[in-house]
Amino acid sequence: MGTRLVNRAYGATLRTLAREGVGAFYRGPIAADIVRAVRSHPKPGDLSEQDLATYGALEREPVCGPYRQWRLCSMGPPSAGGVAVLQILGLLERAGFERAAPTPPPRCISSPRPGGSPTPTVLATSAIRICVGSDSKTSGWKVP
Repeated sequence: MGTRLVNRAYGATLRTLAREGVGAFYRGPIAADIVRAVRSHPKPGDLSEQDLATYGALEREPVCGPYRQWRLCSMGPPSAGGVAVLQILGLLERAGFERAAPTPPPRCISSPRPGGSPTPTVLATSAIRICVGSDSKTSGWKVP
């Protein structure tokens, strides 16, 4: 019924965190591995072990909004992700996304359909472009 995937290094990291607590993430071998991964990436960052050791999470108010019958909450500002997700879902809800019949590939990208209505893929990518594009200068996101 599937393939068992074993990631021994990840398992060892989780066991260390369970045994030693959250401090093991920010100081010591795990922190050193994170810094090494960031700095050795093809587009390296400048994260340091000192950055991790002095990091402190800030509790912020979530951003919440309605979607269909649910109330969704996500990370609030200064993160733009939660706002973008709520904007995208709001646009999709107003565009009738739930009524858009799925279109099997390879036509799933085509728009409009023979009947003139856009495919779900076109609706979703359009909403993402509108929302992400509206914030791409400040968020660093690139419009697809």
